Amino acid sequence: MHVCMYTPSAGGGHALYTQELLTALAEAEVGPGRGIAAELVTSENLAATHWTSAYPIHPILPRLTHGSEYRTALVWAWSRMIHYTRREQIFLDWLTGRKDFNIIHFQEYTPWLAPRHFRELRRRGLALVSTVHDIINHSYYNNLHKYLIDYSSKLAYRGCDALLVHSEGLREALSDFLEGVHPPIHVTPHGVWRAAGRLVRPMRAVDGPRKRLLFFGVIRPNKGLHVLLRALELLPQCDLTVAGEPVEPCYFEQVRDLARRLPPGRVELIDRFIGEQEVADLFGRSSLVVLPYTSFASQSGVLHQALAHARPVVTSDVGALGESVRRWGVGEVVPPRGRAGPGPGHRAGPRPGALSRGCQIHRMHPERIDLDEDGGGHNRGLSVHRPLTGPSLRRQHHGDPGRKNTLGTHGPREAAVHPGVVWG
Repeated sequence: MHVCMYTPSAGGGHALYTQELLTALAEAEVGPGRGIAAELVTSENLAATHWTSAYPIHPILPRLTHGSEYRTALVWAWSRMIHYTRREQIFLDWLTGRKDFNIIHFQEYTPWLAPRHFRELRRRGLALVSTVHDIINHSYYNNLHKYLIDYSSKLAYRGCDALLVHSEGLREALSDFLEGVHPPIHVTPHGVWRAAGRLVRPMRAVDGPRKRLLFFGVIRPNKGLHVLLRALELLPQCDLTVAGEPVEPCYFEQVRDLARRLPPGRVELIDRFIGEQEVADLFGRSSLVVLPYTSFASQSGVLHQALAHARPVVTSDVGALGESVRRWGVGEVVPPRGRAGPGPGHRAGPRPGALSRGCQIHRMHPERIDLDEDGGGHNRGLSVHRPLTGPSLRRQHHGDPGRKNTLGTHGPREAAVHPGVVWG
């Protein structure tokens, strides 16, 4: 069996997740021994930290120009349309010369191009798998944009042979999003990040009279930084480091205003992209990682970075976050103030008071994180599920595309250090 993994991202969470997954596959020696081989297709500017000799890498996709390099929003939008259209066509053309692949496994794809391109790939006899990292888009520009993205995503997901999510809650949310008409949905638990094929070394508790909280990652409204800044007023013994790139200027101005209301030195604001060489230091000098999401329909890579660096977590109960933290016993889960819409991705964020109480409970105990526990540490096994090749699966799903499908969970529910895969 020959698998092509498609991950255009040159850095960040998707690139790291793909590296973890394919490295785990190589280290588990299921390639030659089980007849499974995997290759990665990615962008030409793949970060140096993601290069490895463990599997073939094909950096054939054009790099994505940062939005700050465009003079106007109109030029940016036009450039993005051209880029994504060209990028996906390059991939399709490249696949034409590779008749040896059986399965294409997508970590991401342009939503409005996916339905047509997926149909083309199926006509070529390829089985399609998609890991659904974000069931609901992080932000929509307007109602028309929301309709087009959601409609395209539904068509694309329904055209796959299998869909992968990272928790039971996300499996249910994806089934609801697809209105019950979909291929099998498999739960493949997200693993703890590793470094160069080795687990990140557990860190000691941070000493000192004051405790430092960490908010890490891209800054956007649904991540709830404004809630955390208000909660910080109730935590006089704690300081906060905010490290990540803002994506919405108006929201970031609100964040700045809230930070300025606090005494000088309480908030360290690093408002830029954080290079991977800086990550260990940020987590190392923090006592607690806070994920105060107001809405979410996915799993957070930051949660798994916190586990890899032996840092406890306080999170709001949205997406797969609460489910994972409770199961692994690695922090506190703060209940939402109520539902703002249907599904686990649409709950209102926690109240500042509840968030501050969660921080007070767990902020003293980073040493409580045990990477040998379920969900976390040195178990190097893969959850490997049924094959996707052969006529039986195509009859099962595509022989009657209008019927409602059952949800499928294969393998142990407990998280292993590596993400599971469905194509072996």
